[in-house]
Amino acid sequence: MKIRLATLADLDELEWLERDVFVQDRYHRAQLRYLLGRAYATTHVAVEDRVIVGWAIMLWKRKSRVGHLHSLGVRREWQGQGIGPRLLDLVEAEAAQRGCDRVSLYTRGTNDRAIKVYSQRGYKTVKVIKEYFPDGGTGLRMMKDMREERK
Repeated sequence: MKIRLATLADLDELEWLERDVFVQDRYHRAQLRYLLGRAYATTHVAVEDRVIVGWAIMLWKRKSRVGHLHSLGVRREWQGQGIGPRLLDLVEAEAAQRGCDRVSLYTRGTNDRAIKVYSQRGYKTVKVIKEYFPDGGTGLRMMKDMREERK
């Protein structure tokens, strides 16, 4: 498996993956196009036999020491094979290279699997936000202090 930066040529497949992997809270084509082409963001894709099997989207703010993990997903039939952790390692390393002290993300308060994975990786819930999602679902803001790993 190879991990590379996504390009606009990946747009169709990323749009399909968002619909397939995420029941709710998925990006639409225009949003993905913006993230791939114009946003201050990086999108990494894990590729096996020319098929995207996972992706991670990081947003960056100029003059900020916090990187934001905007989306991370793995094709259903490839889940449980370590692709998510490899992508997470990569974006955390990228955040450190960019001088970020922390990485933040939002997840649904009911997404027990994601909460467990992120917690095991050193992310802590820093804020519970009622009605964060359009359907009224509670969101959790989770944060990892990258400085602790550098010690």
